[in-house]
Amino acid sequence: MTKWTLVLGSVVTLCLLVSLVTLAVSTLNTESIVVGENETVIVSITTEDVSNLGYIGVNVSFNESVVEVINPVSYIRGPGWVLFEKGYSGLSGDIKFCELEIRAVGEAGESSYLNLDIAVDDMMMQPIEIGKVMNGTLLIVEKATISISDVEIAPGESITTPIFIKNATNITGIEVYLNCDPAIISITDVTTGNLGDCFYFKNISSGSARIMVLSSEFSGDRIIANVKLTAIGNPGETSNLSLENILVINDAGIEFSVATQNGTFTILDTPKPPCFEAVFAIAGLLAVAYLVLRRRK
Repeated sequence: MTKWTLVLGSVVTLCLLVSLVTLAVSTLNTESIVVGENETVIVSITTEDVSNLGYIGVNVSFNESVVEVINPVSYIRGPGWVLFEKGYSGLSGDIKFCELEIRAVGEAGESSYLNLDIAVDDMMMQPIEIGKVMNGTLLIVEKATISISDVEIAPGESITTPIFIKNATNITGIEVYLNCDPAIISITDVTTGNLGDCFYFKNISSGSARIMVLSSEFSGDRIIANVKLTAIGNPGETSNLSLENILVINDAGIEFSVATQNGTFTILDTPKPPCFEAVFAIAGLLAVAYLVLRRRK
């Protein structure tokens, strides 16, 4: 579950003794709140630098075919809107007002407005003028997938296989552990993928490799790392290639959940030399031909 913040920022105009409140949907340096299909996000609504606060009421409207609010039913709500109200005893400063829990129920590529209708009063129940309202948008994207392919090699051989991320959206940091059976596989090396200039960290131990990458923002399909694996087990043995403890961070510094696709490592049975039976058959024919020619002489 990820968290975003809708900021109620107030600027106090001392000469008029009036708080001028600017309401905004702050999406942490992006224009949209980005969420995967069927995922849930928590949006915090806070006031910043407010004074003598007595009451806040925020009505949030949205496209209910794309998102749904799953907060406790104690909130007043209707089709495509939910109302949050709270009284205060003259509080000042930065105050968290409420948290809005939203689930993406639409499909990838769909988006919903998050429009705010606000009422703010001071302790005398006098309205505080709203200077500006900045509404937000929630965008549903196809969930990113981190994967490693199946591998089949002969005993004692090595192979380098990539760890992919697909359908990435505004990603800047990834941490992933690759775990396997140390009696069957030796992880001998990990090298960088195609993320460009980045901070790269690896830690290889028996049966496990920890990989961490911090890069500039990227989207789409990329290679996180290339892993060199050596078959040290017996022919016919297999091991899972498990991607675990995954942490993905987007450009807003928010954890972004992803799907995983694990692989399987198989050591092949030792093959017979190619055309083994054919070699003996040809040798037999040559021997017969030699004997026939020798008798004619």
